[in-house]
Amino acid sequence: MFFSLYRRNFVFTGIKSLILILGMMAGGSMMISASPALCAPSVFGPSGLIYIPSPDTIEKQRFEVALHSETYDARDINGQPSGETRMNLAGNYGITDNMEIGFEKSFDTNELYGDPDIAITGKYVFEPSKMGTFTVGGLLNTTTNAYNSLYMLYGKSSAYFGFGTNFGGAANRRNNFARYGGYSFSDLRPDSFFILGGLSFNLGRTKAMLEYDGDTINAGMRYPINEQFALDLAYVGDHDMDKMYSMSGPWRTAYQRNNINVGVAASF
Repeated sequence: MFFSLYRRNFVFTGIKSLILILGMMAGGSMMISASPALCAPSVFGPSGLIYIPSPDTIEKQRFEVALHSETYDARDINGQPSGETRMNLAGNYGITDNMEIGFEKSFDTNELYGDPDIAITGKYVFEPSKMGTFTVGGLLNTTTNAYNSLYMLYGKSSAYFGFGTNFGGAANRRNNFARYGGYSFSDLRPDSFFILGGLSFNLGRTKAMLEYDGDTINAGMRYPINEQFALDLAYVGDHDMDKMYSMSGPWRTAYQRNNINVGVAASF
């Protein structure tokens, strides 16, 4: 989907604001320690950045769990805001040094949109080369009408790209969403193909993250409290799914999501 000029300005204004925050945090963290930030589940499950997976996996026999939260208003026909919260619980386990499996489950305080069923995730990393790592993964959505996703990634954890496909759902049905890519309002279904891209780098103890999730650009940071716990803070751009949520409500409910997503991750 092509962004409107307003939407592009809105996204990049938020990104620039977040970069300023990153810079201030990095300045303080560099004086404390230069230890790297831990790997953690993305919002939608696989170990990665904000929304998208990364081309690496968690360590063998290690378990990671994360809880991310965002707020939104679903205004009714009278224009009254509802003040809702959506949370995503995700976890991964390292089966081998190059394979992980996991889950993701979202919870919504608004019964209008319901709580999607659990999603099963998995990722396999092939033998790395000097140029980078080749990774394949997937997300199985158990929600009725929702779309599954398969993706391939290539690169290093600091810079990579990939592409994938959404399949298996039902067009023009309730909950026919996908976790990656945009949404086709002409076909009333998620985009069949999507492109992913990610950048990350350490600013002292803080891990800065920038990604393209197939629909829009997101930026954020991951700050390790200690070796087991980390905090996530991200600016998530406007998505086609936000518009779909507005269209799916009664009387064309006005849906407005807060672009800030916060989370906490733990590793055991």
